[in-house]
Amino acid sequence: QIKSLLQNRNLSKSELDQARKELASLKGYISRYKAEIDSLSNLNQFLRDENYAVKKEIEQEKERSEFLTKENEGYAEQVRIASQLKATNLVAEALKVKWNDKEKSTSRLASVDKISINFTLDKNEVATKGKKTIYLKIITPAKATLSDEGKGSGTFTFKGEKSLYTTKKEIDFSNSNEKVNYTWDKSPALSAGDYEVYLFCEDFIIGKSKFSLR
Repeated sequence: QIKSLLQNRNLSKSELDQARKELASLKGYISRYKAEIDSLSNLNQFLRDENYAVKKEIEQEKERSEFLTKENEGYAEQVRIASQLKATNLVAEALKVKWNDKEKSTSRLASVDKISINFTLDKNEVATKGKKTIYLKIITPAKATLSDEGKGSGTFTFKGEKSLYTTKKEIDFSNSNEKVNYTWDKSPALSAGDYEVYLFCEDFIIGKSKFSLR
């Protein structure tokens, strides 16, 4: 409309006033549009800042969550270690059974009738009460595990790897210094030399000992 009016070279005073009004109105629109653009630009910047702040907060919360997860895992591992059972007063020996059924400790291979392992489970207030499986492993002088499936030997998992055990026993742990005994009858696998004895429970070695035969 302004352009049309200005193209008329013979403008009347009223038409010129009309053109001026239209121009003033246009300037007003331009001013308002500029203000709106500036407002939207500021809002856009605010949203960008807000988005950045939210992202940083999410990153911080993620880092905090990861830290707490690791810390919790650390506490859980400490509790797991603290809850492990411990075999005390562990005695591993070869026994000879006399004619009156009395047993006598011996180190002579020819006199051995059985191997005996005795121990006491130490009290542990952190350990959970209930059924516990304790695996016995006897290592021969040839560094092999003394085993016989017919006598109850088998395999168990320790630290993620399968291993042979000599025998096992399930006990009902009640935190009352339970006494545990294993016996292994004489077998052709026994030979002269040094033997090592290990007790395993819940992925821990809870006791170890030695005995010798000559």
